[in-house]
Amino acid sequence: MTWLKGPQHGAAMVRGRPGGTAAKFNLEEMTVTRCVAEFSTGEIGVAYVVGRSRRHAALAAVFDAMLQR
Repeated sequence: MTWLKGPQHGAAMVRGRPGGTAAKFNLEEMTVTRCVAEFSTGEIGVAYVVGRSRRHAALAAVFDAMLQR
């Protein structure tokens, strides 16, 4: 297994829509961690998780790749 992108922290904009029908607006930013793993057999796992847990993102990417088999 190789890491195409190791666990990295970043921010994502959260958007809201009052009542589900009004115009969208930017609510706030939240912290996300992303990770991309590739197995030697070709499967690629991608994960985005809320928060700053590098381990959580890495495990989610590995499980995503495993579930593609």
